[in-house]
Amino acid sequence: MPKIFTHAGMYSALLISICIITMCAGCSEQSETTKITPAPTITSNQPKFVEGDIITKTASSSDLFLLILNYDTTKDKYERAFVNKKSDGSWFRINDQSEFADRILIEKVYPAKVGHVNSLSYIAIETPSNNIISTSTPALTPQPDPIVGTWTFTHSFEENGTRMNVVCSHQFVSSKIFSHTCAGPGEPAQEADYGQWESLGDNSYVIMYPDDNIPEQPYGFYEGFYYNLSYNPEFDTLTMVDEAIVLTRIQNV
Repeated sequence: MPKIFTHAGMYSALLISICIITMCAGCSEQSETTKITPAPTITSNQPKFVEGDIITKTASSSDLFLLILNYDTTKDKYERAFVNKKSDGSWFRINDQSEFADRILIEKVYPAKVGHVNSLSYIAIETPSNNIISTSTPALTPQPDPIVGTWTFTHSFEENGTRMNVVCSHQFVSSKIFSHTCAGPGEPAQEADYGQWESLGDNSYVIMYPDDNIPEQPYGFYEGFYYNLSYNPEFDTLTMVDEAIVLTRIQNV
């Protein structure tokens, strides 16, 4: 025979259901509040660049390139050097100088990597005169004229039947000033004569002395007071064109 619920029984069943639902809801809320969220992973500041990377300000920048030589973990600094790019795309350095700079500063100012070499030995140290510089690279510091320096030659002549040798020294400085002095065997050098030198192009030069007759034009081309020089870069010699006297360099300035 089916069970018949009374009003009291129905109320009791409803009350029990409400209690069960409430308890379950409480369990769910407690479970949510006690849930443990995993801590975020903290990564260390690793260097962005490695040895052999070539960096610059932007990928299209061509005014300055740096070569990463090393990263010092104890100081958090890069060792870097300046490099230049040839027209054929290869790289070279004009000296062996380097310096350390803060990693954060380098990565902020020079964030673009534009090249990499597997070995630092692939980037040779070369003088600017041996390279054809790309028009897209920064202009290098102009080098002094190749004849700047101190040169010497021996002038031989006979005096009273005796062969005499006089050693003469010429000095060319970057300000275009020229000095000339000579000394015989066992004699002190005479007082220097001063003049001015100028490049005529094609490794040809002229030496000019003051013209006492024209005070307003202290240096000029006039007979007996100037002579031509020819420079041979292969042998690093100067030759007096008129007298064929060869000068050899004894010191760079």
